[in-house]
Formats: sequence, structure tokens, C-alpha cells
Amino acid sequence: MKYWKESKKESRQISFICLQEREKQSNIQLNQASKKNLERLNIKQRLRLKQQNIAFKISTWNMKNHKQINQLKQIQYKQKQKKQEDSYFSFKQIFIQTNRAFLRRMYQTNKSVVVNNNHLSVNYLLHQICRFQDILLLCTDSFHSLKVWL
Repeated sequence: MKYWKESKKESRQISFICLQEREKQSNIQLNQASKKNLERLNIKQRLRLKQQNIAFKISTWNMKNHKQINQLKQIQYKQKQKKQEDSYFSFKQIFIQTNRAFLRRMYQTNKSVVVNNNHLSVNYLLHQICRFQDILLLCTDSFHSLKVWL
């Protein structure tokens, strides 16, 4: 009986030792798995950072493109304004150079005047004349004849 009790104690001790070893092995496996998971997470984080960096570079590139597009639009707008100013000044020159009879003839036939490749009707010209007082002050005879027409 003593032998049986001792063998039972030994078997319990052996089973306890086996359980401890199994726990150690499982802990080691868990540690290894957690290390692998951490490495995977690190890799994922690195990829995310790279993607964010690439996205940031793309966004800054897009911003630069938007700036360039805006600059081109501003340049085009300035060119358009300059063209309008040029047509205004050439209209002013045409108006100064023309005489009263020519304007009256054009008004009666409602022909168009070509200013910088833009066909302007006489009604438009008269409207411009009424808008710009400085032209009217420069050309007093034409102004008097226009007063008669209006």
C-alpha cells in the first residue's frame, strides 16, 4: 500500500512537472507568436506610413498643379483684359480719326467696324461712346453730332 501511495505521489509530481513544461512551451509559443504578430504589425505600420507618405506627396503634387493651373488662368485672364483694353484703345483711336459724316453714314447703314479682328456694330460703338466720358471730351464735334442722333 505504501508503494502505491508513493507511486501515486510520484505520478502526481510527474504530471505536475509535465503540466509546468507544457505551460512553459505554450508560453514560449505564445511569445514567439506575439513576436511574429508584432513584426507583422510593424510591417503593416511601415506600409501605412509609406502609403501616407505617398499620399502626402501626391497631394502636394496636386496642390502644385492647382497652383500652376490657377497661375495659367490668371495669365489668360490678364491677356483677355489686355486684349479688351487694346480693343478699347484702338476703338478710341478709330473714333478720334473718324469724322462726323463717316459716323453718320455708318449709323444709318448699321455696318460694323473691325477692331482687332472683332466686328463691332455701330450701336455697340455708340454704347461705348456713351460709357466712356473721356473719349467724348476728346472728340467734341463727334459728341455734338451724336447728341443730335440720340
